[in-house]
Amino acid sequence: MYSFYLSLLILLLSPVKTWSAAVDEAQMQVWESEALLEINKLKAKNPEKEFLLYMIAGRELASHGLDDKALKYYLKAYEYPTKSDKSEAVIQLVALNRENKKELPKALKRARDWFKKSPEKATPQIKRWLSMMEGHASGKTPYLEQGFHSVWAVDERVTELMKEGNAAEAFQILGPLNLESADINQRLRQDLLSALNLGKEATPPLWCLSTLKKYPTSITWSMRVCRYLDDWKNGRKSRESLESISKQIKAETPERLYWVNLLERL
Repeated sequence: MYSFYLSLLILLLSPVKTWSAAVDEAQMQVWESEALLEINKLKAKNPEKEFLLYMIAGRELASHGLDDKALKYYLKAYEYPTKSDKSEAVIQLVALNRENKKELPKALKRARDWFKKSPEKATPQIKRWLSMMEGHASGKTPYLEQGFHSVWAVDERVTELMKEGNAAEAFQILGPLNLESADINQRLRQDLLSALNLGKEATPPLWCLSTLKKYPTSITWSMRVCRYLDDWKNGRKSRESLESISKQIKAETPERLYWVNLLERL
């Protein structure tokens, strides 16, 4: 099923530069160092989480426009000895190398090798996109109709999984997203799932903080959740209580009460 959603996400890959969002690069460097420390701790104890951290490092760095570093981590994920799904890594290695005529053929070979070994992951959308990139690599980009798909299915499935308490699969399905112009709910969802899957040290800088800085005294439920996550990540006693957050969400957006159940797991 993940391949289906990954296929939809391919349709969002811009023919120009990968998405970037305004961010303090120094802040991302600090997070990268913390993530590397966490990776070193996990090498023997939890190799699958080590692989996940390589994938997330690539995803986050690419989302913030740090493409060179993102390539490094996606390559580590691809080369990691695991049976986990590497489709995102090989696709992003192609996408991020799109304008690099030397590296693009190598990236395409990795993708071909991966999908040859895992043919069930190669959906029609993935095959068409890779064919288009093959043409681009040779200087003859074909026009291939990608269809008019919506990413609503991704959001719906992620919501279903979060309600089930399956934060790991929900996080995987989200894949690389353009959060530069995303609304606060999408940013908070990314932050919450990152926290649940990666822990305090490895969770990337919170996407919701830019909004919180604009409205530091806001008492909306979204800003209260952001404060809670910020305090949790920094090891502080929370300025917000789960009880008050739950009460407000129940009164204003009861359909999101499952968020509180996930917050309780931090």
